[in-house]
Amino acid sequence: MHAIEAMEMMHKMPTVSVLMTVFNGERYLAEALESLRNQTFRDFEVVIVDDGSTDRSREIIRYYIERDKRFRVIYAQRVGRAAALNLGLRQCRGCFVAVNDADDISVNNRLAVQVEFLRRNPNVVLVGGWAEVIDENGRILGRRCPPEGGWRIKSLLSLGNPIVHSTVMYRRDVLSLIGGFDETLSCAIDYDAIERCMRYGPVSCLPVIVARHRRHMGQYFRGNISARTRFRTAAKTAVRIAWNHAIWMLPLSIMVYVGAFAPLSSPFMRIAQLIHTRMVHGRHA
Repeated sequence: MHAIEAMEMMHKMPTVSVLMTVFNGERYLAEALESLRNQTFRDFEVVIVDDGSTDRSREIIRYYIERDKRFRVIYAQRVGRAAALNLGLRQCRGCFVAVNDADDISVNNRLAVQVEFLRRNPNVVLVGGWAEVIDENGRILGRRCPPEGGWRIKSLLSLGNPIVHSTVMYRRDVLSLIGGFDETLSCAIDYDAIERCMRYGPVSCLPVIVARHRRHMGQYFRGNISARTRFRTAAKTAVRIAWNHAIWMLPLSIMVYVGAFAPLSSPFMRIAQLIHTRMVHGRHA
């Protein structure tokens, strides 16, 4: 970026704030940050919260901050996923807040197409999109393709969360209305935030790939949380969505909820898991 352009960017509020949290993300962090530098839409800032990394993450972050004045960092000490998101959110200045996890990649026109959509649809509180699912080495495993909106997205959200968080762009004023991310949760933090945003308007998803979502063993917000705990937390949110936004899905949503709390050997658990993974997430949840 030219020096004059950088100075101008520093003295005006950006349209988009990209929010990223990091904990020991050295392996994929540079690729994630580089994907933001390569955006065709230029009027944005990147707010990075390093949550006590002990690897080379801070060194990588400093490298980008020194070369691009749109990048800023906040240092925290193991406050957890939701608290780290809220620390960053308080520093976001854009009217839109796009999430980009430290191991995910935004395609180069992601910000452009999502800003255009939200400007054309002022009633929509957040927009997601499709995501390619990739492995540790960048090999494509599949796709997450949530429906565009209306009753279809409400129906799926009443069973689980089909939206990859790194595809989501929120309206910042709506995030403020809901009080940010729930720091009492250890998982399904994005799902809960989406549900609370839905109380203020519709959600939509663009039928195009806007991100590449990486699946790997080192995802810090999953590391110490069992699959069953994640399932139960998600099931609670699913019932709230069915009750408030998709009452026609309530019987099926309750079935998933009951199954989530049933013994592992119970047929209810197996049926609930089948509904949750096949209907909502597909093969690569």
